[in-house]
Amino acid sequence: MVEIVKVERVWLNSADVMRYLNISHDVLDRLRREAKIRYYKPFGDKIVFYKKSEIDEIIQKGRVI
Repeated sequence: MVEIVKVERVWLNSADVMRYLNISHDVLDRLRREAKIRYYKPFGDKIVFYKKSEIDEIIQKGRVI
């Protein structure tokens, strides 16, 4: 019997974040410029990564009750 293990992704690229938050590329760029979303560039300026847990924290901080 083969056991299937679900692996939670830790890092997301820009396309993943846009899909996850249902936002456009322009909105994502604005969030980065305004320092409202933390991002990482481990390989220079070309590739941008986001930590999924930090994206989830941003969502939680916007909670309205």
